[in-house]
Amino acid sequence: MSVQWKFEAPFSFEDKKFARIYRFFVIEPPLENTSKRAKLLNEYGWSQKKITTVLKKQIPSLNKNWKTISAKDSKNLEEIEQDVKNLCKKNKILDEVSERKEVFIHTDMRNHKTKSLLYTIRCAFAHGAFNKKEYFGEQFYFLENRDKQKLRGRIVVKEETLLKIIEIIENPKTYEK
Repeated sequence: MSVQWKFEAPFSFEDKKFARIYRFFVIEPPLENTSKRAKLLNEYGWSQKKITTVLKKQIPSLNKNWKTISAKDSKNLEEIEQDVKNLCKKNKILDEVSERKEVFIHTDMRNHKTKSLLYTIRCAFAHGAFNKKEYFGEQFYFLENRDKQKLRGRIVVKEETLLKIIEIIENPKTYEK
């Protein structure tokens, strides 16, 4: 059984970085069918292949610690949840951060790794399944996505990484090289 994460840490929209992150991922997400205010990746000027390549190049932790689990129609939610739990156990994703390690583990529901990542982040914030804590002088977010109480993804990510993802998506011309 995976460790049960608790989402009790206080947060405030007066925190400008948090408000920026929340607005981007929940109110104006670059994803279809999520918000009336959404601005999609292609509207920013990104192709599916290019955005994944750029994110992995610009954010080293996405290149090293980004794991997706296939969620093909043949898999039921219990199998997917077990896959997430196994990866969490293998990567020691528990209640605390024991080192400066960001980890991204989630299902790949849309046959697009980056959209699945963004969707996992969006759902965690939209459903209140997040904590923000300081470790090693840096702000870390603990994000969890569930569907019908079944675990679909867990992410441990630095605040600066979330802001970098936003910067990259909103500024494709800067990263076109």
